[in-house]
Amino acid sequence: MSASSTPSRPGVTGIENPNLTNVMPQLREDLSNKFSTGNSLTDFVHHVYGVPMDVIAFILDANRQLTLPDLTAYRTASPEPEMYRPFEEIANFLLGQAIDEVNTFLGQDPANAEQYIDFWSALGRRALESSLTTRKLDMLTTDPDDIRAHPLWLLVWQVFEFKRKAAKAEESGNQQAISSHCSAFTSSGSVFSSSAHGLPTIPAASQSLTASNAKASGSKISHTKASKERFDDAEFNPRAPSAGSKKRKGSHSSTSTSASKRARQGPAPPMPPPPPPSLTNDQLQLATYALECLDASTRHYVTGVWIDRFQIGRVILILYALHTCRDSEKAGFDPNLTLPPRAERSQRPSKKKTPKHYQDVLGAVITLPAPIPLPSDIKIPDDIRLPTLGNVLGDHCTILETLFAYRGLIGRGTMVYKVAPPPTPACPNPDLLAAKFSWPLRVRQLEAFTIERLRERLPPKWHEHIPEVVAWTIRTAEQLELPRVELLKVHPIAGFEDRILHAIVMKLYGKLWEVGSVEAFMDVWVHCLECHHYSYVTGRVLHRDLSENNLMFKIGDDDQVRGILNDWDMAAWVDDNDEIPLSTTQHRTGTLPFMAIDLLAEKPPAHLYRHDLESFFYILIWAAFHYDFKNKTRESIHPAVQNWHSLNMVLVRSSKQNLILSNESVEFKMLIRQIPPRCQALVPWIRAIWRLFHKAQYEYSSLMDDELLTAEGWDNKTSGGWITFEKYMEVIGRPVRPENAAPASA
Repeated sequence: MSASSTPSRPGVTGIENPNLTNVMPQLREDLSNKFSTGNSLTDFVHHVYGVPMDVIAFILDANRQLTLPDLTAYRTASPEPEMYRPFEEIANFLLGQAIDEVNTFLGQDPANAEQYIDFWSALGRRALESSLTTRKLDMLTTDPDDIRAHPLWLLVWQVFEFKRKAAKAEESGNQQAISSHCSAFTSSGSVFSSSAHGLPTIPAASQSLTASNAKASGSKISHTKASKERFDDAEFNPRAPSAGSKKRKGSHSSTSTSASKRARQGPAPPMPPPPPPSLTNDQLQLATYALECLDASTRHYVTGVWIDRFQIGRVILILYALHTCRDSEKAGFDPNLTLPPRAERSQRPSKKKTPKHYQDVLGAVITLPAPIPLPSDIKIPDDIRLPTLGNVLGDHCTILETLFAYRGLIGRGTMVYKVAPPPTPACPNPDLLAAKFSWPLRVRQLEAFTIERLRERLPPKWHEHIPEVVAWTIRTAEQLELPRVELLKVHPIAGFEDRILHAIVMKLYGKLWEVGSVEAFMDVWVHCLECHHYSYVTGRVLHRDLSENNLMFKIGDDDQVRGILNDWDMAAWVDDNDEIPLSTTQHRTGTLPFMAIDLLAEKPPAHLYRHDLESFFYILIWAAFHYDFKNKTRESIHPAVQNWHSLNMVLVRSSKQNLILSNESVEFKMLIRQIPPRCQALVPWIRAIWRLFHKAQYEYSSLMDDELLTAEGWDNKTSGGWITFEKYMEVIGRPVRPENAAPASA
């Protein structure tokens, strides 16, 4: 879920080698203007954690008396890690008291369940490791059994982050209150931020964060020096005077005096509109934790709490809320994903420098949701006859490997797994499959629909070059009962575009660099080029997101390689006038290193067929530099095309322009010279296709210089007739085969 379908920049997910240095600033930009502000804590706790409003009102009742524990150890803790144990003891003391009082308020019997929260703290513990970084979270909650072990990002329920800003401000004489607010991140890319709106003014700070995704002693609680106080007179405030010991700045009397003074001066002038919301550094830190949690599985959202100092009633409310969601689904986990028993979970290689935490899910079982009626706004087009999939795969698959993990908080959130369906008497050794979970925009055609459209329209001989869908389903946010549904009703996000969960299971295909030889790669590339062409001409579908990951292969029954054009989730359906409907042309689409020059402009034009042909050209160059076919590996980005992977689209555009416009003896020749010997067979094709673009640009520039260019005299759709499927096939020496003929290897 986001304010735009495909970000105009690649964002965090486009970073090749992510680390905190390059992720933090990009994550801030990704989330800019994509979250809601002003949500009240009551709304947040009610809709995210499910606490009833009458219970919330009871907990926040300013006249309710509380027995408070000794706060001295927490207030005087320095450095930060010394705050963890006192906080845990204070939190569970208050929580136990709150549970008893709420049960009495509701007329229920005293709770028999455990009346505490299991905390894990970083003090003296191992750090949580991921491909992004290694870090020690201050505190977190997880399943009690996992507390005793070493938690993984995959297992984190909620995150607690401690700061000492309030104490430092008071030590320096700055008594300004720190505003209090909650934030929310989900796997589908929405962010909610709440303030103290609807609550008494609170000179303190706490944040809750929801991100679409060994007991810390379980110690006895000390009741020493407990006191009876109204909760609004007590604060968790490191190094602050004891609550209630002196009048707080900004008391009710001073507020009343200020109000009277304003009344004498007349009505206040209208307030200017608030500036666009921006992410604070503390929210950004929690956002990186959300990124790690959501990147680890198909989780829907994750919550966390940022703590400086805070008013007692509010922290009791948050603690009570966290205690009520002690099952994984209420903590935001995907209810259809079940981890294996602890003793059977896969272990990370102990010496691996950059652990891939998204592989911790190996061995988990995915339950395939049964098909349910589609919402009224999502219709199956008339010319598509999707099969009834029902129990095609039984009811579950086992994850063997994470093939792709989306690294961003904004966008489709795609996760792809290699899975094994359960054996049956009829098929004791079923083929491995690929299960893809993504969050496309609700207004887009589903990938399953697009693939079925192509199978309906293309001759059967071409079906072997299109993914074979085994099962699919969707779930809306309403069907999943995600908290954002109700939060958006209370606090809408301007420009919000809804996303839905789309699960699709298909046959498993190989990656380009695993095809075995440069000659086999060339055949796969041509097969995909041909399939793309006929998908556009006959299937009336334009792919629009060609990249090295979307051209794949399989080995046919005749032991010959077959190219597979995969990943149709960004495709657009073309009308009878070769136009793409306006609803699907409003956003830039593509993968940055392979995007056409035109589409990298600040205001890109409509996506044309020739733009996809240009992407095929860049894939050819990319393969020449990065693929070791003999060892079936993909090497790190080569300096010759390093700029193509920049997050700066201006740099990517200028780099490609220089390549196309350069004299062959300069930049293009320099590029060709750097292609490794193992891929020299690709050089003639690269050179031949480059000449097409060079000639098209030369002719266009000449007409412009001579002022002979008119709209009628230049075919923009084909760059003057130079960039066409037929031209491509001609210059690489492959014949154009009839649509009803199967592609053959040269």
